[in-house]
Amino acid sequence: MKKVNLLLSTICIATIIVFTSCAPVTIPFKGNYDETFNITSDKPIDEVWSNIIDIFAQKGVSIGVIDKSSGLITSGRTSFLSSYTFEDNNGKLEDKYAFVVVKKLSIAGQQLRPSTIYGTWNVRLKNTSDNKTNININLIVDDVNGQQRNMYGQNVGSPYPMEAKSTHVFERLIAELIK
Repeated sequence: MKKVNLLLSTICIATIIVFTSCAPVTIPFKGNYDETFNITSDKPIDEVWSNIIDIFAQKGVSIGVIDKSSGLITSGRTSFLSSYTFEDNNGKLEDKYAFVVVKKLSIAGQQLRPSTIYGTWNVRLKNTSDNKTNININLIVDDVNGQQRNMYGQNVGSPYPMEAKSTHVFERLIAELIK
């Protein structure tokens, strides 16, 4: 009887080890990535509006919705695969120029790389009572998936959902150009 219990205990422990070693492990963000970025400019709203349209064009960001009467500019669905980064062990961005930071996710000790990262920029302009322009910028990253890769760098297996946030690099660029 003792041998059966020992055998069952060993099988249970081995099973737990196998299944937990394959479970996804997510490392939380250490940095602060607030959702909305606010800027106030001394420039008139028409000039700021024109500057933001120019910035979108210069950076190759397509415009999905443009409604000057409500002060709303929304980008089209934008891929960030060419402009993402991770945090290092100290919470610093590995690429300080990337527009998006992705939360690290590993499976069986292998860190996943994103296979898709899509989002939409929302920019809202408002006149203030003292003739300044208030700009709210929000990046909604709504489609981030990572996959394991084989030794040839090809995606294999099912995609895993990942989390990403704006690094505020794009927002600071807008702030510098319109102030």
